[in-house]
Amino acid sequence: MNVEFLPEYLQYTLGTGISVGTDKTSLVQNSLRILQDQGKFRHIYFWGIINGTSKDYYVAYGVRNDALDRVFYYSLDGMSWLLIPDPLSNENAPALTLDCRTRFSGDPMLLREVEDITAKEVVHLEGGGDVEAESQVHNLEFQFDHEDGSGRNLKEEDRLACVVTSITEEAFILPRRALFKVPNKIGSVVFNKFFQGLNDVESTKLNNYVHYREPRNKWNTNLLESSAANYSTDFLDAIDADVPRHRKWSVVHSYDQMIVINKCLLWHGSVFFHVVDTPRYGNCYFGYGLKNYDLPFYLSPSVS
Repeated sequence: MNVEFLPEYLQYTLGTGISVGTDKTSLVQNSLRILQDQGKFRHIYFWGIINGTSKDYYVAYGVRNDALDRVFYYSLDGMSWLLIPDPLSNENAPALTLDCRTRFSGDPMLLREVEDITAKEVVHLEGGGDVEAESQVHNLEFQFDHEDGSGRNLKEEDRLACVVTSITEEAFILPRRALFKVPNKIGSVVFNKFFQGLNDVESTKLNNYVHYREPRNKWNTNLLESSAANYSTDFLDAIDADVPRHRKWSVVHSYDQMIVINKCLLWHGSVFFHVVDTPRYGNCYFGYGLKNYDLPFYLSPSVS
């Protein structure tokens, strides 16, 4: 959510159960304006809140020139902001984060020993062997590769970095053609100042929304799907091809058809809103930072 319009944008998400007090909104808005000046960011955005058992993590990001090159920050009080480390700074953090299914505590320096649930699941599926013994063997093998014995220890700050990255890449989206790839500058992506929003019909279709991250599909994927596609505005990956196909996203309109809400069901608490026929849109996340791995089991088979 663009900090410049934060109070207004938060109003659009009230119907989803997201609520931030007026005092806290003003506090975050003012502190992020200071961060914007200090960091020399062209735009600054409030990402959302990851709830911890003792304290919450406020998350924000700034954009200087390239709209896809974002710098992420976190805060425990909404006033003092710290840089979120690179999720790959700890080579084991991404894998350990997948195994960590407990809630955040709110202490970024906390070291948590992560249980190897993957090893247990494998033993259970194979239907043989002692689960505890197999897990101990796996842990010994893991620690053999890490002589200091820290192979299964995960610092919460590193976990926060991995979770924020995952949510951003999987659940943060944009309306189609909201970004513009400058042809004369390699890799330069800017916000499209000519974007005027989706209409009420377009806003209901998943192929009119794209992931807010670097594209992963081949550069000509979108060009082959539509004769009206333009690479400068259609270079990002559309969300209609996400797995489970047509089941990962939930799109609803407000009662007056003026606001569309798009939720990613893999990350409960992620919300995208768009005011129809206007350039106003935004993303936010308010939740525990736990991925919904059970989603495929909630879905009934599609009827062809």
